[in-house]
Amino acid sequence: MKRLKLPNAPSNQTGLVKAWTEPVVIPTYHPLPPDKNPMFLEKRVYQGSSGRVYPLPFTDRISTDAVEHTWQAVHSVPEALLRLPPERSTSSTDLPHPSPPSVSDLQLFRSHATLRC
Repeated sequence: MKRLKLPNAPSNQTGLVKAWTEPVVIPTYHPLPPDKNPMFLEKRVYQGSSGRVYPLPFTDRISTDAVEHTWQAVHSVPEALLRLPPERSTSSTDLPHPSPPSVSDLQLFRSHATLRC
């Protein structure tokens, strides 16, 4: 798995707790245009559903090619460094602590190197 590269805090953030917004570029798989002629299902698969179904375009596919996309992210440094792109996903990495001993640079939950919209 590709290691998450985190930015340094801005120089005006000097306290123990830091928070700032900064754009990040993440390879992203964007949705493809909706199908102009989607499937038209007369019988529905949902239990108890009824009514007419109109064949409205809908997006059911994503691109197979990733493109670099800039996402606005919120970064926070309390006891763990957190990157929160409010538009899409989250990632978090544990920072070294003076006490008690901890595992440093440990991802607290899985992050992805690419995004699928």
